[in-house]
Amino acid sequence: MEQNKVIQMQDKEDTKIRNTSEQQVSGESKISVLDFIKKYNSMTSDKAKKTYLQRVVKGDDYYIPYTAKVVYARNILEIANFDKEGNVLYNTSKQFILYVYTLLQMYTLLSIDHMDWVVVFDILNSNNVLDEIINALPKDRNDFEMIYKMVQEDFEKNYRVYQLNTKEIVDAVQSSIMSTIHSVLTQIQNDTKISSFVDSIIAALLANQESNNSESDNQK
Repeated sequence: MEQNKVIQMQDKEDTKIRNTSEQQVSGESKISVLDFIKKYNSMTSDKAKKTYLQRVVKGDDYYIPYTAKVVYARNILEIANFDKEGNVLYNTSKQFILYVYTLLQMYTLLSIDHMDWVVVFDILNSNNVLDEIINALPKDRNDFEMIYKMVQEDFEKNYRVYQLNTKEIVDAVQSSIMSTIHSVLTQIQNDTKISSFVDSIIAALLANQESNNSESDNQK
């Protein structure tokens, strides 16, 4: 019982720490998507909306390390294109949604970590603010886009190589099986004892079939 209490306390602390880290990025508080939309839509002038939007987007000097960008890119491709069994099944629509969602995670203060990807996309897009956010992202976003394309090319190239290797293996196995069958048949044909045995079986089967046909005709 005591051990369970300790575990529960640790879980609560982990949750508290996780929530705190999610609510702060570089000392700035995050904001929920719905709260952002509500306040954004309440503003009457485009200038006020633009100013408020800039507060939600990371500054233009914001930089994400190269290796972190590679990890983000790989995550998008692997989550979108691998099924539950680990097979590659291309899903470009899911890939697109994840790409947009990842940009928002990386470069904005919107709190979306526990929200469905499509829900986030639909809320922002239906309120005509998604494009505004994307266009306002820091210039580091361009580096991520370049890295994403490179990782995507590698992913697709490696999958094509895997497909080719699989086809070569299948072709080699089929060729080996056919060669073995041909060799066995050749040996049977060359072995007079086996050939005679096979001929006798065939003759017996034919004779049995003729006998069955004759009995069927007599019954008629």
